[in-house]
Amino acid sequence: MRLVSLHIRGYRRLVDTKVNLDGKIIAVVGPNEAGKTTLLHALTRLDSSEAVPPLELSRSRRPSPEIAYVEAEYVLHANDQAIFDDLDLVEAPVRMSCARRARGGVPMIGIEPHPQRRRAEYDAALSSLTAFTESDAMSELDPAAERDVDEDESEVPSRGERLRDAVALLLDETKIIDDEHAEQVETLASDLGADNFDVVRSALRYSVQWRRLPEVGQEARNRIFERAPKFLLFSDPDRGLSTEYDLQGDVAANPPPALANLARLAKLDLERLLAAIQEGDHG
Repeated sequence: MRLVSLHIRGYRRLVDTKVNLDGKIIAVVGPNEAGKTTLLHALTRLDSSEAVPPLELSRSRRPSPEIAYVEAEYVLHANDQAIFDDLDLVEAPVRMSCARRARGGVPMIGIEPHPQRRRAEYDAALSSLTAFTESDAMSELDPAAERDVDEDESEVPSRGERLRDAVALLLDETKIIDDEHAEQVETLASDLGADNFDVVRSALRYSVQWRRLPEVGQEARNRIFERAPKFLLFSDPDRGLSTEYDLQGDVAANPPPALANLARLAKLDLERLLAAIQEGDHG
């Protein structure tokens, strides 16, 4: 994923600032005390669940504890989108936002477009169940013989009545299909018995399974947040390069931080470089 913008509200010197970061090379320039360092610190706070210390909040406009004081937007790449493949989404997400509240806590993650699981098969299964409950075939599940009484002389629902109740439950998407409901539907599916009810049995089981899948939005947010880049601040020793270094002695094996960072970025092994110089290999 690629960071494309950063919005900062009421943090240190930045009262309400939005920065466009959509470019291959980004240069942040400005006079002293303009907020360049504040911007970098705000980036690192995207990884922090801690509350913002009061002294770091803007004096002129303190953000509400519930309002995001730092928010980043990212464009997702194909390898990011691939982590959603098994969720069977209607559309692959293309953007993500990550925001932090001044009071701390979990991040606020947004995904565009909003994750929605494909439901064509579920709707088809539910439609077939509804059609069956309105058909003449239900007479096979509603014979008078099935209207039995149990030991305490209360009426036992027929298979047809149980099927209607199950379909009504599935149609009401405000209801949660818990373990008890799932067990009742599985018992009903087994009780249907005859082969001519195979389609109904399969549709029942599939519909319950689909309704009990985890909420796809939260799952998608958890997954993409794990891929969000981490930001590190370089201190002066980390970035202060000298004009030259003597690789003799311990420098090649244990270079100072700034030289080590440069070598790592260049994928350069300083010890091998020193050995090549000592052997006169200047190729």
